[in-house]
Amino acid sequence: RLQQYMQQESAAIANIDANGLGAGVFDRIHQLWKQRQLRSPHDLKLPSNPINTANATKARDKSGQLMFNRLRDYLWWRMRELLEDDAIDLPPDDDLTRDLIMPKWTTTASGKVVIESKDEIRKRLGRSPDLGDAVVMAFSPDTPPYKPAIGFL
Repeated sequence: RLQQYMQQESAAIANIDANGLGAGVFDRIHQLWKQRQLRSPHDLKLPSNPINTANATKARDKSGQLMFNRLRDYLWWRMRELLEDDAIDLPPDDDLTRDLIMPKWTTTASGKVVIESKDEIRKRLGRSPDLGDAVVMAFSPDTPPYKPAIGFL
């Protein structure tokens, strides 16, 4: 399904959430290319980039001042910066807009930014902010500068 979706959308790479359900998808892609003795998932025509948002990060905000508790916090903050700078155009979609403006943030005792949990966002939003998560991960800085095709499988 992923390969079909990528061809249909002319997507160059799939950013796959390597936490939870997405971990199984990435593991299957990895298993397939190893079985076929290919050099990488790109040779399988399923170029993919695993993103484990629970990982720690040394990334800083664009000013170089703020640090982040984990990758998820940085990716959401980075999306905020991209939108503030008009660096990206997103489709007019009320659900996406709500997903992206809903998260609140705090700081840890050491001063690192923490974006509120998906469960907390879900409570206030009344649904899961999956579309916002997909957009945030599509614009991960570790992704080559391709036009992202955003979707769910």
